[in-house]
Amino acid sequence: MKRFLFIGVILSAILLYSPFTHAQAVKKAGTSTAAIEKLAQKRTQLLKDELFLSIDQTDKIMDINVDMLKKLDNINKQNLEKEARKKQVAQVEASTKNKIVSLLTPAQRQKFETDLFSQVYETKIDKKRAVSVKK
Repeated sequence: MKRFLFIGVILSAILLYSPFTHAQAVKKAGTSTAAIEKLAQKRTQLLKDELFLSIDQTDKIMDINVDMLKKLDNINKQNLEKEARKKQVAQVEASTKNKIVSLLTPAQRQKFETDLFSQVYETKIDKKRAVSVKK
């Protein structure tokens, strides 16, 4: 009888604990998405302030920034060697830059390409180059 009681208590504890662990996993995933959205918003706002973007440009650039950050997050989750990771990050950055440039006016494009891109989209891999461009 004690054995059945003990097994019942263990099963109850497992059943009660599993919703909490699932909620924590969902919360962690939500935090990651929220962090991506927050950083994308920050970058978009910086570009909006510096380039005087229209509402349409701002919305499209926000989508581009979210997409870029999700791709970078996926790259970081992969178990890649440094050179392979660097190559993939560079491809994502180039693609992002091209998408954004296509949305800008010539005056905005000039300011964006001269130094704003490296300030806004600085990566850990490319930090030395980006810092030297800032100065």
